Amino acid sequence: MTTDLKPSDATDAACTPLLLFSNGDCRISLSRRGEAMPFYTRHVDGDLLCFVHTGAGLLETEFGPLRYRVGDWIYLPKACTGRQVPDAEATLLMVEATDEFRVPPPGPLGRHFPFDPSQATIPEPAPIDDDGRDEYEVLLVHEGGPTSLYYQHNPMDVEGWRGDNFPFTFNIADYNVVASESVHLPPAAGAASDGVRQPVRGRS
Repeated sequence: MTTDLKPSDATDAACTPLLLFSNGDCRISLSRRGEAMPFYTRHVDGDLLCFVHTGAGLLETEFGPLRYRVGDWIYLPKACTGRQVPDAEATLLMVEATDEFRVPPPGPLGRHFPFDPSQATIPEPAPIDDDGRDEYEVLLVHEGGPTSLYYQHNPMDVEGWRGDNFPFTFNIADYNVVASESVHLPPAAGAASDGVRQPVRGRS
């Protein structure tokens, strides 16, 4: 049914995504933005995870620019400032959660886990000069909001960063389904998933 929905940001660049569901733990929204955002956003209640169904473009963040394409998961940490600049209309499913997003433990798969974290794309710092505006709006997205802050300088003008909590993209093409022929599973993992007991050799 979401294919028939028309978020306001599809027709007006100054509008925001359409809220589909919400509760105390998360908010799920749909965006079909086709033009660059005239403002920046900052989700202050929790981390933001977006899936790119269609389209491609550039996501400006205070950590540096990130290109996105079909099949990308886009992760933005809580309170990270960003701005979407699509190449053409892009359809994004957006999930904002108050609890942090975590990678599940590999369990018996060990190093045969079906994705390699090194395939994630991490932004490099890229200072951005002011473009002549008198002020830059940052829209704070939060429960009971939004609220706008205004800066006299470009909020993306950052020369560097450090730490282990940063935005990134990861494409589903780099994820191997466990049952696929491209993944070799250790015997113990296969036995565990099939419920088959392994014989134990020894003398009585």
